Amino acid sequence: MDEGGVVLPIIGVLELLLLASLSAVALRRIGFPYTIGLVVVGGLLAVAQHRFDFLEPMRLIRLTPEIVLYLFIPTLIFPAAVRLDLPLLKQNVYVILLLALPGLILSSLIVGGVVGAVTPLAWSTAMLFGALISATDPVAVVALFEELKAPARLSVVVEGESLFNDAAAMVLFAGILGAINSDAGGPALLAQGAASFVWVSVGGFAVGTAVAALYAALVRFAEDDPLIEIALSVVLAYTAFTVADHYLGVSGILAVVAAGLVGRQLRRGHFQNTTRAQPYLRHYWSYAEFVANASSSSSWESGATHF
Repeated sequence: MDEGGVVLPIIGVLELLLLASLSAVALRRIGFPYTIGLVVVGGLLAVAQHRFDFLEPMRLIRLTPEIVLYLFIPTLIFPAAVRLDLPLLKQNVYVILLLALPGLILSSLIVGGVVGAVTPLAWSTAMLFGALISATDPVAVVALFEELKAPARLSVVVEGESLFNDAAAMVLFAGILGAINSDAGGPALLAQGAASFVWVSVGGFAVGTAVAALYAALVRFAEDDPLIEIALSVVLAYTAFTVADHYLGVSGILAVVAAGLVGRQLRRGHFQNTTRAQPYLRHYWSYAEFVANASSSSSWESGATHF
């Protein structure tokens, strides 16, 4: 058995965690946003990685698209959904939907129009690029707003929009791609797009709600044990995303959002008062976010991510 094939990537992960920890200390002292600082650190790593032999193990880390989706996304989206302020979310739901639906379409048209006008790409390809790039990144938005301690209403609106525009972006991209490859007329494409949007969005929420209900049924038997509750919360987040995205082809992000929101409410229904497990849950997911942000940002920028 080749120990180097296992040991060196592990050393690379340890180097990433050490670098992320030292960067967090330095960035906190100078008052610089941590998530942005990680991008800068990753850029410096990309320049320096071939000049220092001790960085060699870090280059052996391979982050495939599947690892990014199925390992990092649930870790970063789930705690953000749990933290969402439901009263504020309800108060601003129309603004959030306006940004997540018409706002996304308008942004896609503007980006696609500019790309089509200034590049040699065909207009259909330019519009496809506009749909692909216009959806805001919920990972970056959630992490940065929390770190900057943005106003509560602004945070809820932007975080909510970034979490809920996933279904619209998926349907818009699939609709433009279908229009390029299909001979169907406009009305047929619109009807197909509307049906796809309902399936992707409602299906995602339904999956997350169903998994959250199962979680709530099991968490009652945990008897406020922090370790069991942490394990069940991990199962909740990853099961919701995997079932939705891999098995049903609906929005995995919306499934995780629903799992976080519904799971939190159902858990509170079983434990009326503050429980012993709550601080442990909060600290665990904060640490998981830190590791996911450090690994994905630093590895991506340093060239360790291979697609």
